[in-house]
Amino acid sequence: MAEVTAAGRSATRGPSLKVPLGVNDTPKNVSLEAGPYFVRLFLPSGDVQAERVEVKGGGTAELTFDIGKSPHEWLGSAASLGIVQTLPSAIEARSLEAALSRPAPTIFRGGPKTAPKETLDLFSRSSTQFRELASRAVLSLDHSTSEMDRISGHLRAAQSEGWRWIHRVNPARALPEGRRSPVELARWWVGDPVSGPAQLNLANSDERNARLTPAAPAPGALMNGNGARAFAAVRDPVGGTYYAVFPEGWASTSQNRLGQLVAPSVLLTVVIDTAMTSADSRATPARWRCAPEIDDVESMSLLGFLHTGQAEAGQMMLERAHAWLFEKTVNPVAAAAGAYMLLSHTEEANVRLAPDWRRWVGNLYRWFPTIPDGAIAMAQMALTYGETGRGDDIDVEKLRGYALEAVRRGLPYLGTGVRRLTEVLVALDGDDRAEGRTGPQVEKTRRALALVRELGRITVPGEFFTVLRLDEERS
Repeated sequence: MAEVTAAGRSATRGPSLKVPLGVNDTPKNVSLEAGPYFVRLFLPSGDVQAERVEVKGGGTAELTFDIGKSPHEWLGSAASLGIVQTLPSAIEARSLEAALSRPAPTIFRGGPKTAPKETLDLFSRSSTQFRELASRAVLSLDHSTSEMDRISGHLRAAQSEGWRWIHRVNPARALPEGRRSPVELARWWVGDPVSGPAQLNLANSDERNARLTPAAPAPGALMNGNGARAFAAVRDPVGGTYYAVFPEGWASTSQNRLGQLVAPSVLLTVVIDTAMTSADSRATPARWRCAPEIDDVESMSLLGFLHTGQAEAGQMMLERAHAWLFEKTVNPVAAAAGAYMLLSHTEEANVRLAPDWRRWVGNLYRWFPTIPDGAIAMAQMALTYGETGRGDDIDVEKLRGYALEAVRRGLPYLGTGVRRLTEVLVALDGDDRAEGRTGPQVEKTRRALALVRELGRITVPGEFFTVLRLDEERS
């Protein structure tokens, strides 16, 4: 599914155009008024790609997305509507297979005895396409079940292991040039280690789940903006390796335990990652998922709303977002999540609840100069709503400064921050090209965009806290 919105401040308030797409579809033509636009491509895997395009009056602007060879994306446009991704249960699949294996009688009503031309209809149970779809569902069900069994088991789950590392980023480090391996890329984003690894304990496990927890709290305060950050190096039961933000030092945002540190952990669990693959596909439908978590129901619930984009969750979410941002000194990372939530709502809704919300985002950016998500929120606010709220034109160089500062601060705590930072840099790069700008800062912007796009390729979609997969690059 592609979404087209006007670039600039109107992007969050103006109407959006949604276009269903499939990899085998012919190019889609969309009529737009002249001007700049953001085009976001939402892939079945959960990945989101974004590009900026300039439409000139009377002209045609062509935009092509490269989704590589990932098996997740090779679904038709029907996948965007939830048609082919829902598999039948085992009993339903067997019954469907048996029913469709019997030949259907052909009835003629006069005229020459020639079969009428069949109308292609995916939803007709007698159509060839539906029979093939049902057959593929049965094959996929069998394949997925056998793969889950293959990678599961008590002995396998017990082989899960992880280590906690403490890192600190040097904001003066240079932007790297050229492509880097996933491990080299992760090292640049997380900074230098300031302590040796501490092994995580296997707290509990069953045949398809394992939870890793620290044996003791990390020395010193973390997640308070002083620059020291915890990460977890994790190896799942089948050898997959990850480097993840470890939310140690998370202060509860619940009113009945405000400010109390909550227990962090990493949950490893078996999930089905692909659906409706072709018979000759080499894709593995089942995998172990690596998910950092915190023992704080309110925080995990609101982070879930933030990640899935359910800003329409209502007034409750908006009020808690303001509370998180206002209580930034308690938990600045939660405050950044609150800022992200506010940026998913209209400006009018934010002003009604808290007229000073812009100043709060600015304070988060300035008071905690080591938190990447604060700089990302500042950049996104300046791009979509304007920094002052007085209708001023966007100050491109100030926006550039916020975006480059976010890159210098290191790996975003929250997975959504990677996508948001990409979109800001895409907008800057597109505007630089359109205006013909040159110079050191413009070159830094292009290198930063390339670096963030590389980061996006190894970022695991679907996780609240940022998780990087190191054993292979996402294609």
